[in-house]
Amino acid sequence: MSAGGGEQGGGALATWGRVILVCGVIVVGVMGAISIPSLSVVLVEGPLAGGILLAGLGLGAELLRVFRFEAARCDVSLGRGDKNSESRPHPSPPLSKGRECEASTDQGSLAPYATRLVIACGFGLGALSLVMLVAGLMGWMNRGAWVGVTAVLAARGGVEVWRAVRMRFREKAEGGWLLVVVASFVALALLAASLPPGVLWPTEGNGYDVLEYHLGALRDFQDAGRIAYLPHNIYSNFPFGVEMLYLLGMILRGDPLRAAFTAQMLHAILGILAGVATWCAARAALCDAEPARRNSAHIAGIVAVSCPIVMYVGALAYVENGLILFTALALWAIFEAMRRDQQRPMRWFAMAGAMAGFAFGCKYIAAAQVVIPLALAVAWVGRRIGATRSLAAFGLAAAVTMSPWLIRNAVNTGNPVFPLARTAFAEKAGIWNDDGAARWAEGHLPGPEHRSVGGRIERLWNQVIWNPLYGPVMGLGILAAMVGVLRRRNEAVVPCVLLLAGTLVTWIGFTHLVDRFAMVALVPASVLIAVVIGAAIPPMTRPLFAVSMAAVGLLLMVFTNFDMIKLLVARDSVGIKWFTDGEWPTHQHVPKLNEIVRGGGKVLMVADARRYYLDRGVDYCVVFNRNPFAEAAERMSPGELIAWLREQGYTYVFVNWSEMARLRGSRYGFWKSVDGELFKGMMDAGLAVTSQFAFDQDRAPYGTLFAVPLK
Repeated sequence: MSAGGGEQGGGALATWGRVILVCGVIVVGVMGAISIPSLSVVLVEGPLAGGILLAGLGLGAELLRVFRFEAARCDVSLGRGDKNSESRPHPSPPLSKGRECEASTDQGSLAPYATRLVIACGFGLGALSLVMLVAGLMGWMNRGAWVGVTAVLAARGGVEVWRAVRMRFREKAEGGWLLVVVASFVALALLAASLPPGVLWPTEGNGYDVLEYHLGALRDFQDAGRIAYLPHNIYSNFPFGVEMLYLLGMILRGDPLRAAFTAQMLHAILGILAGVATWCAARAALCDAEPARRNSAHIAGIVAVSCPIVMYVGALAYVENGLILFTALALWAIFEAMRRDQQRPMRWFAMAGAMAGFAFGCKYIAAAQVVIPLALAVAWVGRRIGATRSLAAFGLAAAVTMSPWLIRNAVNTGNPVFPLARTAFAEKAGIWNDDGAARWAEGHLPGPEHRSVGGRIERLWNQVIWNPLYGPVMGLGILAAMVGVLRRRNEAVVPCVLLLAGTLVTWIGFTHLVDRFAMVALVPASVLIAVVIGAAIPPMTRPLFAVSMAAVGLLLMVFTNFDMIKLLVARDSVGIKWFTDGEWPTHQHVPKLNEIVRGGGKVLMVADARRYYLDRGVDYCVVFNRNPFAEAAERMSPGELIAWLREQGYTYVFVNWSEMARLRGSRYGFWKSVDGELFKGMMDAGLAVTSQFAFDQDRAPYGTLFAVPLK
C-alpha cells in the first residue's frame, strides 16, 4: 500500500524489492523471536496455502482475460529514473481504461499491479470454490487429479506475480515504508494461525464451530469421498464458499488434521488481502478527486489490516475474512463503474454482483449485509445511465455466483436457504422437526436482556463501536459517514454509507449480536476514514495518522490477546498431538475413541459434536438436528435401547456430560429424552462403563465411555 509519488512523508526506502525484503525479514524475525515451533509450522504448512492462493490467482487471471477485463494500456509507464520509459512497451495491468488520474499518482507505485493481482485472486478464489463444490458433489475428489489441476493454475498465477515483480520491484518506492507498518500484523496473524484448532479463543468456545462444522463437516466429506447432505450436521447446509478452499487444502495435503494449519493460514492471508482490496476501493473512490486528496487512500488499507479483529478471526478457520475480501472487491467494482472516464460501467456492475454473490457464499447474512445494500448503491450510481440496466447486470451476476448454494440446499432439503426462512420454504418431510426448529430459533436470537431496542443499541456499543477488537475504526467510520453525507464532496460516500448502514441495521435486527458478525462494516468504515478524514488532513500528516491507527491496533491486539502470546512462547511442538494424544484437557477421550474405530469398532458420541479430531466411525449429532438415538429413547425401554444400539452396529457409547449440561443450560436446549437417568437405566440393563475422563482428578468426569454388551 503506497502513499503515492506525491507524498514525501518519510521519504523512500530505496526500491520496492528492498521494501518487500525488509517486510519479509520483519515477519520472519518477529515469528522466530516469539516461537520457533510456530515459525516452523508456518514455513512447512504455509506454502500449501500460498499454492491455493496462486491457483486462485491463475484461474482468476484467465477468467478476467476471457471476460475481457484487461486494460487497453497503462499510462503509468513514466517511471522515475528511466529515461527510456516513454518508449518502452508496457503491459496493461489495470482492469479498466482511462487511467489519466492514476498517471499522476502511480509513479513509484505498485498500485496498478496490486489492483490487478487482488481482483484476479479474489475472482479466482470465488470461482475455484464453486468448482470445488461441483466436483465434490460429483465425487471428484481424487488427490492426484487435484494436485495436477492446482499446480497448473498456480503456475499461471505465478506468471502474473512475476510480471509484477519484473515491472515494478526495481523502481523507487515512494511511501513504500508504510508496508513496514503492517509487517508486524502479518507476523502475529500467521503465528496465531499456526496454533491447532481448539486452542483459541474462549469467547469463541475455543474454536468449537471450527471443530464442529467449518472443518468438522469437511472431514465428513473427505471421509465419504464426496460432498453430500449430512443429516446429523445442520450447519453443513450453510454456504461453504471459504470452506471449499479448506477442503481443497485437505485433499492436497492428504492429511485432514495437518490441513488445519493450511486452512487457518489461508484465512489469515484472506484478511491481509481484504486490506489490500480495501485500499484498492479507496483509491478508486478518490480517483476523481483533486490530486492533493488522492494519496490518502493508503489509510484505508492500513486501517483495515491493523484492525485487531481481522487477526482474531484469522487465527481460526472461519469465513469472515473471505467475506470482507469479496465485499471490498464488490465495493471497488462499483467505484470503478462510477468513474467519469469509465466507458463500460455495466461490466463493472456485473463484477460487483459476482463479488457480492461470492460474499453470500461465505455467509447467509451477506444477503442482507452486502447484496441488498450494494444493489441499492448500484441503483444510485447507475441512475444516470439507467438504474434498471445497472441493477440487471449486478443482479444477474450475483444470481450466478449465489445460485449453486441455493440449488444444493433446494435439492437436499427442499429449502434453498435451509435452515433459515422455514415459514417461507418448507423443508422435505423428515429433514427436521418442530422441536429442533424452535430451539434453533431461540438459540439464534439475542439474549433476553438484549432483545429490546435499548438492549440492542447497548450491545452495538459494547460489541462493535467500543470493542477493543475493532479499536477506533467503527467509531471513526460512523463519524466519517455523518460528515461525508453532510459535506457531499465525494459521491463514493453514498455506496459506503449504504453498505455501513445495511451491515449495522442487519446486525442489530437480524443476528444474535456477536461481534464478528459486524465485520463487513470494517470495509466501508475504512474507506470512509480515508475518503473523509484522511483526505481532509494535510498531506504531511496522513502518514502519522495511518501509523497512529496501526499502533493503536497493535497495542489492542497484543494486550487483548496476551494469553495467546504466552501460549506461543511456551509451545514446544506443532500442537496436533495435544489433541490426538489427549493432552488437551477437553479432548482426553480422543485417542481412546480413535483406537476403538481403528480396531473395527463403532462409537456413538452423545452431546459432543466436535468431530474434527475423531476418525470415521465415531458418529455424532448436532443439537439442532433430528437425533435417531434421542427419538429411539423416547419410545424404548433401556434394554430395548441397548438392542437398538447393537442393531445400528455400535460397540461403544461416549457421553460428554459437560457438553450435555452446557447445552441444556443454554438457549440451545437439549433433547429431553437423553439425560443421566437414561444412562443409569441402561447401565442396569447391561451398559458397562469402561473409561472415565476428567479435567482433573478432583472433579467429576466430563465424559464416560460405555461398552455396548454383545447380548
